[in-house]
Amino acid sequence: MSLHEIPTNAQFRPDGHEHPVFREGPDHSMVVGHFAFCYKRWWDLHSALLALTLGYAFSGTLSQVVRISAGRPRPDFIARCNPSPDIVNAPVFGLANVTICQETDFVFLQDGMRSFFSGHAILAAFGFGFTSLYYAGKLHLFDGKSHSVKLLLTLRAFADLKWKVWLVIAPIIVAIWVCLTRVADRRHHWQDVTTGFFLGILIAFTVYRQFFPHIADPESHLCFPPRFEEDDKRKARTPQDNREWLPLSGIETTPFRPQSELAEHRQNHDSVV
Repeated sequence: MSLHEIPTNAQFRPDGHEHPVFREGPDHSMVVGHFAFCYKRWWDLHSALLALTLGYAFSGTLSQVVRISAGRPRPDFIARCNPSPDIVNAPVFGLANVTICQETDFVFLQDGMRSFFSGHAILAAFGFGFTSLYYAGKLHLFDGKSHSVKLLLTLRAFADLKWKVWLVIAPIIVAIWVCLTRVADRRHHWQDVTTGFFLGILIAFTVYRQFFPHIADPESHLCFPPRFEEDDKRKARTPQDNREWLPLSGIETTPFRPQSELAEHRQNHDSVV
């Protein structure tokens, strides 16, 4: 790492000044949104919190792997390093290492080399981006009715549409604000937060579609049903409940036929053959 490539106008602020709004905000918004829109459907809340857990785990893992494997000096690395004033600049094609730093905390210096990409940006973009999609689906914001001329001419309907739009856009604005604070605090370059932001939005959309339909779907306010039936319902079903036949070694049968009937059918089949 050449000293000539490190910005000298870096500023450093300690970690104690950070606030985990990007982590707590989406969780609280999901709970509030659940009680506001569907307080009688606990499966909806379960799906939303499960999606948040999955997305946060994937986003956090991805950001840590990339930052450790690729890395990049933070804009405040000079303040972290605090190089000795009597150090002679390296030659034009020479490199400098951490031995020129007066800071003795190597872990602190290592964190200063993990700028790309921003973990705050990807977590904020995912959390608040998912919240925005969640609200858009519950409010049917993209149901096509907002494109009607008659709707726009109705003042009451336009006011109703306006507060829905603001409610959906507000989480995205908060996510952008979190990204801007990382640049303002000299913790990340603008490329770091931009990459993290768009990756977080992509993960939010992908995870959302695993549990909820498209936001333009007529039933966008409903989450997907369970992939598997409950055990009591599965045991209560009879062969008449499922007419789909499953070929098994030349024998047409169903998963619900009793063993005695299946054995009798096999004997009859063998006798005919």
